[in-house]
Amino acid sequence: MAPIQPKTPAEVVQHYLDTFFENDVEKILACLTDDVTWKVQGAAAVPTIGERRGKDAVRAWLALFPRHFVPLEFHIGRIFEQGNQVVVTGHLKHRILETGREFSSDFAAICDVLDDKISAYSFLEDSYALWRAFQPVYLTYGAFIMQYRTLGNTGLLVSRLCLGTMTFSSGEGIYKHIGNVSQKEADELVKTAFDAGVNFFDTADVYSAGASEQILGQSFKNLGLARSDVVLATKVYSRVGQGRNDVGASRGHIMDAVEASLRRLQTDHIDLYQVHANDTITPVDETLRALDDLVTQGKVRYIGVSNWQAWKIARALGFSAQKDMARFETVQAYYSIAGRDIEREIAPLLEAEKMGLMVWSPLAGGLMSGKFDRHRQNPDGSRRSEFDFPIVNKERAWDILDVMAPIAQAHGVSPARIALAWLLSKPVVTTVIMGAKRVGQLQDNLAAIDLKLSEDELQALDAVSALPPEYPGWMLATQGADRLGPVDLWANAVSS
Repeated sequence: MAPIQPKTPAEVVQHYLDTFFENDVEKILACLTDDVTWKVQGAAAVPTIGERRGKDAVRAWLALFPRHFVPLEFHIGRIFEQGNQVVVTGHLKHRILETGREFSSDFAAICDVLDDKISAYSFLEDSYALWRAFQPVYLTYGAFIMQYRTLGNTGLLVSRLCLGTMTFSSGEGIYKHIGNVSQKEADELVKTAFDAGVNFFDTADVYSAGASEQILGQSFKNLGLARSDVVLATKVYSRVGQGRNDVGASRGHIMDAVEASLRRLQTDHIDLYQVHANDTITPVDETLRALDDLVTQGKVRYIGVSNWQAWKIARALGFSAQKDMARFETVQAYYSIAGRDIEREIAPLLEAEKMGLMVWSPLAGGLMSGKFDRHRQNPDGSRRSEFDFPIVNKERAWDILDVMAPIAQAHGVSPARIALAWLLSKPVVTTVIMGAKRVGQLQDNLAAIDLKLSEDELQALDAVSALPPEYPGWMLATQGADRLGPVDLWANAVSS
């Protein structure tokens, strides 16, 4: 009986991948069209990286492979099929013959299928060396190519877009102005994000008095998501009760709060536990010692901080280094094209200390969403119209929106997507936290990962949103101008 030939595009790709790791070049080439376009991108150890066209060129490349690598493991994770395009994600392990070293990496294969053969093939791979260099790992779903970065100075990979769950709410208190997302709606949002490659989810014990944590934890259960497939972040500090010690970053409150969060989230550990605010009473080393104990106990994997001053973050890092305690790996901070204040002190600190930046309110509380402009300053139904937060220089924001509008129109996208793409272009940004109430809104935000702004567009956006000069920044720039060669320091000074 003749063997059954693969029929669907997904089956064609599955057959190709199985054949590829048999190391039989002719079998591999039999799966490809004569004019196939074949690319390998992002693999640090592969001897030849680039694009090949046609079977002969692919044959030459494949001949190099066994001279350098021995395949050890190959696992397919997920397969997505849309029309004639197929995306496969998975994990592989090789041994490098020259060194004997083994390395593992995640991969995504993007294939176009024509007449039961592959006409275009892109293989995107990441290795440990690239993780350390903050290079992106790519996973693809539909039109989106999700990117990943390490969480601070660690080996943990998180998606560059993170789903924030402040909108997951019981609809009571101040959070009713932010969102009233039910369990069923939350499940849809979490699934949409996860299917798009998002593995990072952020919440806090204070959001809707713990309802956000509870809903998120239940979503993971309802969707059957493996705990190891998600990176879960929550926060401690804010008041969660009427007692004197139901707030703050003391050892007592942290130890109580973490147990409550673990129960609500239905998990035995928190990947990233963040101090949500600045406690002016508790000594920093007390907070750090409590968090370090949680890391030692395995209840917390990594620690972070939110809404702290740069000097206090630096002091905490010093304590951690001096006393050999877990250190803050991330800072969650407000940053948007309408609010660039962290660029003065916090962003330079993060870059110097190899800390990760998690951006909250990337659309300035919806001001950059496209609903607002200088002629529509309080549109009906907008969260910002009812809850005017965070603080923004409105006149500068209108100027920014004036510049964003034609850029958004040229790309055929929303202003929100432009604002997110601008943030994602900043090297200091690890992940941007998206808050959404509707799947359509979330899908628009997710598409920002695939939007690349031109240098001219970025320069225009940078110029209109630039911070006003402030000491010592302007003095540092002036005095440092001739460090690599003599210049007239006062050439650009304005005469009185």
